[in-house]
Amino acid sequence: MATNKVSPLAIVVIVATAAVLVLNYGVVGMLNASATNPIAAQFPTPITPAGYSASLLTIVYLLSIAFAVYQALPTKAASFAGIRITYILACILNCLWVIAWHRSMLLLSAFLIVGLLGTLIAMLGPVKNVQTATEALLAKGTFGLYAAWVLVMALVNVLALIRSQEVSMSDGAFQTLGVICLLIAGASAVLVRWKLNNYFFPLAIAWIAAAVGVRQSGETALVVVAAVTMITGLVTAATFILTLPTRTYT
Repeated sequence: MATNKVSPLAIVVIVATAAVLVLNYGVVGMLNASATNPIAAQFPTPITPAGYSASLLTIVYLLSIAFAVYQALPTKAASFAGIRITYILACILNCLWVIAWHRSMLLLSAFLIVGLLGTLIAMLGPVKNVQTATEALLAKGTFGLYAAWVLVMALVNVLALIRSQEVSMSDGAFQTLGVICLLIAGASAVLVRWKLNNYFFPLAIAWIAAAVGVRQSGETALVVVAAVTMITGLVTAATFILTLPTRTYT
C-alpha cells in the first residue's frame, strides 16, 4: 500500500548525496584517479585510465542526484528501504576516501575505497529485479556504473600504494600486475552481470578499459588485455537483449 509519508532516511539520502557532490566538485574535485588527477600523476600505474574516462563519474553523479530525488517520493518509501542505510554509508566512505586520497594517505584510502566498493556491491543485489525502466536506470544504472568505476579506482589505488612504497619491482613485473588487474575487472564484469543481473557494470568496465588502452598505448600487453577487457564488457552488457520480452505475431 502506498504511503503519503516521506521516509526520514530518504531525506538523509538527499543530504548525503549533496555532501558528496559538494566535497567532490566544490572542495576537492575528486573521486577521480584518472590521469588528470594530481595524485594519480604522482604515482602512475599500468591501469591509470586516460583523463576522459572521468566523464563516466559525471554520469554517475547525475544519476545519483536523480536517484536521491526519486527514492524520496512518498510512493517509493518502501521500495528502497532496504538500501538507504547502505547508500548513506557509501556516501560517507566516498567523502573519507576523497580526503585520504587527496592527502596522499594511500594505505588508508585503499581500505576506504575497498569498503566503498563493498557497499556498492551490496546494493546491487536488492535492485537486481526492479520492475520498471525508471528504476532500472536510477537504481541498477547508478550503482552498476558507480561500482565499476570504484572497482577500477580501487585497483589503481592499490597499485599507487605499491608504487609509493618504492617496492623493488621491475617495470615488467609492474606491467604484469596491471594485466592481472585488467583481467580481474573483466572477470568481475561477467560475474556481476550474471550473478547480480546488472548490465551497466560491464558497460562501465568496457569504457574504462578503453581509456586504459588509450593511456597505455605503446605497452603492447596492456593494450591487448585492455582491448579484450573492453570487448568482454561490451558483449556482456549486450546480453541484456536476451532479457527483453519477445513479441508474438499472429
